Amino acid sequence: MDLNTVKLLASIPATNTKHDEFIEAKISVLIEAAEDYCNQSFIVNGKYILPAGVKQYVADAIKHDLRDTGLKSRQMGNVTYTFNTDYPDPVTKNLAPYRALRW
Repeated sequence: MDLNTVKLLASIPATNTKHDEFIEAKISVLIEAAEDYCNQSFIVNGKYILPAGVKQYVADAIKHDLRDTGLKSRQMGNVTYTFNTDYPDPVTKNLAPYRALRW
């Protein structure tokens, strides 16, 4: 999966190059996270063959990371911040069909 595919699926303009380094670094991390979540490898003959749902998961997760601060709650007295580091269900639902049982 390459940068242009992620930008297309995430509706990020190709002319916007501000976050290209972040997106490039995040692609491989999210593919590995999808493999862990699905309990299977997407490598066939030494090359990643990603199902459509996994590609959409990667694009949605990157889009979520770029626009969402992850701030779950904030308190002003004595300054407390709580962050949500999990992806929301609409992002992870794309992986459900590819999830295998682990014995």
